Amino acid sequence: MTTLEYTVDLEAGSVDLVLPSAETVLCTFENTNADYGTINVIKHTFPADETLSDFSFLTTGEGYLSFSLKDGQTNSQNLLARTYAISEQTPLPDGWYPLDSFCVSSIKDRNPVPGQINLVNGEIVTCSFYNAGANTVAIKKVTVPPGADASFPFTNPASPGTSLFGTTLGSLKDTQIKGIPNVSPGTYWVDEQPVLGWKLTGVSCAESGANPDHNSTGSPETTRAVINLKDGEVILCTFINQKTDPEPLPTGFPEQPQEPEKTIPETGFPVGHITSLPVQSPGKLYSSSNMILKMPTLNVSIPIVGVPETEDGWDLTWLGGNAGYLAGSVYPTWMGNTVITAHVWDAYNHPGPFAGIRNMKYGDQFAIEAYGKEYVYEVRENQLIQSTDLNEIMQHEEKDWVTLVTCENYNQQQETYTNRRMVRAILVQVN
Repeated sequence: MTTLEYTVDLEAGSVDLVLPSAETVLCTFENTNADYGTINVIKHTFPADETLSDFSFLTTGEGYLSFSLKDGQTNSQNLLARTYAISEQTPLPDGWYPLDSFCVSSIKDRNPVPGQINLVNGEIVTCSFYNAGANTVAIKKVTVPPGADASFPFTNPASPGTSLFGTTLGSLKDTQIKGIPNVSPGTYWVDEQPVLGWKLTGVSCAESGANPDHNSTGSPETTRAVINLKDGEVILCTFINQKTDPEPLPTGFPEQPQEPEKTIPETGFPVGHITSLPVQSPGKLYSSSNMILKMPTLNVSIPIVGVPETEDGWDLTWLGGNAGYLAGSVYPTWMGNTVITAHVWDAYNHPGPFAGIRNMKYGDQFAIEAYGKEYVYEVRENQLIQSTDLNEIMQHEEKDWVTLVTCENYNQQQETYTNRRMVRAILVQVN
């Protein structure tokens, strides 16, 4: 018998053979179809970069190669349908600051972000990275639903104590950004003009650059962003519009007031920048419980506070590093169903205490420390649900259950979380 030595390189598609004299070998290569998609990355700078600085990008994922781009350039790579991530390498070139980054899919209702691109067959994901020099003001438009073709006009009105940019702002469509570089320090107003069929639902400003003071604000009620630019700052103000239904025809009867539908509260802040918190009103103050939530599988041990229920639901803005049990559910450790929540992403742009509950599995245990005892609960269910599934988390139980809930799937274009994560556990032991 003749023994052959060979090496197979599947990635290169080659076979190295060592053949005896006068030996004949037949090699068969079999190919199967694979699913592919495309990731495009576009670089933008304000002002246009005349020095042609190189911005380096870091990538993760099978076969996704790192690269560098100059202002106005695009990197395009065809990749297997896998999970990828893309980020700008820091520190950035001298004099440049991060302004914004987001991704858009060619497939409706898919919401990739630079940090997590779950590419599917035939999908084209286009990610835009914006950088700005000091003293730059930028305006961004976001529509709900995304991809709208409507144009939204903006103005820079003059008023005592405010300044003018010296340029026309024009109109913007969904995901478009208008950058105004080399702006003199001062106070500026930016107003969005009304567009039929659309309602302005959010105006927010994010500041970076040298020593940002986070002193710029926005209000959908006034349709205005008030921009307070200090020397060296970079400010991005985002205007979010929601598509509205046509006005109903009058019936001749007085309208009956409708109670607003309550939803599962948001437990996460916008990803990508620090969020300034408003003052907590007396009616929304949390109550102390002297209880501790211990989750060893997540390396979490945090106090539990009581979150009051108002007409609008539960406001979790000021939870910080605490867990909160929702008023209206059963008091912790009592018989029934206790709903406990915590941030998935905090106001300081870091993962929150509940960032990892999505990975909890059947049989995992956590505990509530109360009254000198430890109440141990064991996971029975882990589900991804909708924000409107309030009945799911508030369901009645006869025994002692705990329902953990937090946000999941951040939509960067809408600056909101599209889903909720629910983990349900039953009391199995008291120590």
